[in-house]
Amino acid sequence: MNLPIDKAIKILTKVKQLGCEEVVLCPGGRNAPFVEVLSKTSLFKTTTLFEERSAGFYACGLIKKGQGPVAVITTSGTAVAELLPSVIEAYYQGLPLIIITADRPKNYRGSGAPQSIKQSKILSEFCQSTFDLEEDLTDLLEFKDSLQKPLHINICFDEPLLSIKKENYDGEFINIDKIKLTPKCTETTPDQLDFNKVKQPLVILGQLDADEASTVLPILKKLNLAIYAEAHSGLKYNNEISNQLITTGASTVGLIFKNEGFDSVIRIGGIPTLRFWRDLNNMECPVLNFSKNQFSGLSRIKEPALSIQSLKLLEEAELSSKEPAKFKSDSLMSKFYSLLEKYPNSEQSFVHKFSRTIENNSQVFLANSLPIREWDSFASPSGKVKIQTLRGANGIDGNISYFLGLAKDNITNYCLLGDLSALYDLAAGFLYKKYYQDKKIKIIIINNGGGKIFSPLFKNETFENSHDIEFSGWAKMFNLGYQKISSASDIKMSDDNEVIELIPDNSQSAKVIEEIKNLVREFGHE
Repeated sequence: MNLPIDKAIKILTKVKQLGCEEVVLCPGGRNAPFVEVLSKTSLFKTTTLFEERSAGFYACGLIKKGQGPVAVITTSGTAVAELLPSVIEAYYQGLPLIIITADRPKNYRGSGAPQSIKQSKILSEFCQSTFDLEEDLTDLLEFKDSLQKPLHINICFDEPLLSIKKENYDGEFINIDKIKLTPKCTETTPDQLDFNKVKQPLVILGQLDADEASTVLPILKKLNLAIYAEAHSGLKYNNEISNQLITTGASTVGLIFKNEGFDSVIRIGGIPTLRFWRDLNNMECPVLNFSKNQFSGLSRIKEPALSIQSLKLLEEAELSSKEPAKFKSDSLMSKFYSLLEKYPNSEQSFVHKFSRTIENNSQVFLANSLPIREWDSFASPSGKVKIQTLRGANGIDGNISYFLGLAKDNITNYCLLGDLSALYDLAAGFLYKKYYQDKKIKIIIINNGGGKIFSPLFKNETFENSHDIEFSGWAKMFNLGYQKISSASDIKMSDDNEVIELIPDNSQSAKVIEEIKNLVREFGHE
């Protein structure tokens, strides 16, 4: 019997039972048993990638698209450490990411031998469960919790790793039927929601999955409360609640909250991106959180968020509605858009023009962090679009890989990201060339020569990581078309999969930011 192969098959059987249908494999020496089995079984859809960090984010995108667990399998050593960013992201998004890491035998630990690091607990802070296994796999095989966060399986293999090889391993898998999963913990029971201080709330919608948005929509209609909806909520452009939506953009939400006498906030979905949310940390007003993740998103609130399903409790509360039509100020929005005409090659104008050129019924992925904010303030899509973001830990790494994991057949998939985010994830081009050339892919890079999100915050160019890099060579390397556009009026989409590099005028972008600040100040004194 080949013990490493046998252990690999038992572990793969278990993750199959947990609902995993897809594996992202980073081939190496120590994980050779998994490489051997996965290359000769039809029971998993397997993607191979040489870069573990990209692999982890790609798997997160696959999970977000399909909603089921996806496994990433690596060799030992620093390869395991490369997964930490994506595991953190999965933890804060509540994604069932399964990490399987091969290891040398336990008696190598502390010896300094090659590829022998303390890897068994390196991810445990951000995992629902961690298994450090060698000969006895019992604990793992008896695991039946529903996955709500990452799971780490560290398995020690001794040599010989591949003493026996077969043509096909399908017949070696056992008990492949899905097991009945049990929740790890019971849901928080909201038995004492104090509505005495929550009478006239403002609703803020963060990131919502499609099923969550469909659950939330009828409740919002019934409550008839004022709403600020971020684009990744899926409800920002919904006509059924258009009379409830604040349309003056993120920069005015704090002033509207103050001027219109709101007494509280109801946040639904992921942690919001707008500045007003961070300002709530220093305000005493009550905040009710409803999300699939337990995080409150505010340091002053320690209670976990309630489930989306608990929103129905609000229907029984005596909440006063405010009519957004009284304060959404079409004149202010017209002033904002007039700035785009005044500064036609500003970054904000580029984002607006891009939003007008995308196809109907498409999917747009907005990478962290500036593109999300600019889209929320200036985008005006002419058709129906699905907005996706990567808003767990909110890092700028892994964005292109995550986007490719999200990409769907039979629609156009757009990725809008900044230049530094693109530079962080150049290895994703390998994924595209090997697996995604048959999908409709558009990667739009706003190349403003560095991290311009810091410009209004710190008067120090060191923060920006300034550069003069362009992306034509990267596009060519991975068989993508390429456009370089320096005028927003020239933005157009070809029929090809392509990289579109947008070069805004940074001086115009800075002027738009400054004039918006002035307009918002005036709005606050009206």
